[in-house]
Amino acid sequence: MKIDFPRAGDSLPTLDNLESLLAAQGVRFGIRHDVLRELLEQKSGDELIVARGNRPVKSTPAYINIKKELYESRPPVEKQGHIDFKMVSPFVMVKKGEPLARRVEESRGTEGRTVYDEPIPPERKVIEQLQPGENVVEKEGVFYAVKSGRFEMDDQYFQINEVLDIPGNVDYSTGHISFPGDVIIHGQIKDGFRVAAGGSIHCKETLDASEVFTRKDLIIEGGIIGRNRGIIRVQGKIETKFIEHCKVESLGGIAVKSSIVDSEISTLGELEILKNGKLIGGTVYAEKSLVTHTLGSPSNGNIHVYLGISFVEARHLIGQQKILHEILAKKEKIKTIASDRKREELEAKVEQAVAAIQKTIADQIVKQYTCFSAEMTVTGTLYPGAQVTICDRTDTVTEKKEKVVVFYDERNRKISYRPIG
Repeated sequence: MKIDFPRAGDSLPTLDNLESLLAAQGVRFGIRHDVLRELLEQKSGDELIVARGNRPVKSTPAYINIKKELYESRPPVEKQGHIDFKMVSPFVMVKKGEPLARRVEESRGTEGRTVYDEPIPPERKVIEQLQPGENVVEKEGVFYAVKSGRFEMDDQYFQINEVLDIPGNVDYSTGHISFPGDVIIHGQIKDGFRVAAGGSIHCKETLDASEVFTRKDLIIEGGIIGRNRGIIRVQGKIETKFIEHCKVESLGGIAVKSSIVDSEISTLGELEILKNGKLIGGTVYAEKSLVTHTLGSPSNGNIHVYLGISFVEARHLIGQQKILHEILAKKEKIKTIASDRKREELEAKVEQAVAAIQKTIADQIVKQYTCFSAEMTVTGTLYPGAQVTICDRTDTVTEKKEKVVVFYDERNRKISYRPIG
């Protein structure tokens, strides 16, 4: 509606005049009387809204509202002005018992009104309807994760997957991996990336090991390359094609198809290098047994094999010996104390501590010897220079041997050799 202001000398319209004009146009709802008063004071033709209707509020069906943190992208964490992009992961991990979503009840909505006092029926809001999938449970309208794992959501379901399936490599596209269940990697684990799993890890190509930890088994269809700084710790068993320049620990046992080169291998089970496998250089702890085709080489006899010894207990022994060394260092410092009385008191305490740790070390030395029946079987060639320790006895191979079993001769308390037969 347009109002022309009167010419000079003509009478001004009143508020009643304006309201009558609006009524004549059929405007009966949402009239803004304060704006009409302002309009009477205007000397220009500026437009003002003198009546406003009410918008309808859409009705909403019942739906499940997912926590925003589970589907919104999160910015990388910056520390001291630096972003470690290896820490940026596309995967959303949740813990057992974590709330994921809540049920929202239906809302009927409210109708709107035009300035002509006509009703505007509310539209119905369209909301994507999701349903709970695997490992999700509802309690009093809240949905919780039944197990720890990866949160997944598509057009129909949201669920927790206990298996993390990575179609490509572990690299900057995935970041470091830390997952409570099983991990399947179809590509490679690239150098510098960590993988930790509460279940098993199955890598279908080469593992360029930096740090790999798993509570169950580790299966590598390619091989393991450590570049002299990689470390792998497995509570189950390990199966791989080869191991090079890496530190590998397994509580269960290790099976290698071809070779182990210049690595530090430790297992509380059996170490088996299959068929024509080679073990060249490095250090090996195999508590139960070791089987290989070749051990050492003509050019590299720098290898030491420990059998019948728990590497875990041996590590404890090293720790206790370190403590003893620190105590003895303090004992030397005590000698510089001027006060005789204080020096004697401290020396007495140190002597007690030394005696206690020495007894612990003596007990630990015996404790680490767990399997005097452990044997090493070499189906091919055992080269000179290799050292073999079985429990409390060590022998250095001085001449090349073929198809031989190395064992602990308890009667003579020495390491002996017998042909495979």
